[in-house]
Amino acid sequence: MKAEAGFGYLQVNESVLTQPQLHSLLPLPGITATPGDRFRELYYWDSYWVIKGLLVSGMTETATSEVRNLLSLLETYGHVPNGARVYYINRRYFAHVICLHVV
Repeated sequence: MKAEAGFGYLQVNESVLTQPQLHSLLPLPGITATPGDRFRELYYWDSYWVIKGLLVSGMTETATSEVRNLLSLLETYGHVPNGARVYYINRRYFAHVICLHVV
């Protein structure tokens, strides 16, 4: 997917889904938008601002995908880790996923 408005778009590689033990990246069901091009995974705190920016830019499908990814992490781990990597599973911020349902 093409990057727009300063965002990079990432889709989890099929092998992350089929062989998660070989990757540090957590499997996500949809596309995630990352600010800039430095990071290759979803970060919880950034995602709030990314989603707000996507909505303001009229990119509702991408924003919806981002929310689905967060809800998938919440469903899988009981919370949303700081980032979508295995080494973040035990690290978390306060819950702003609830705020995203209002947006």
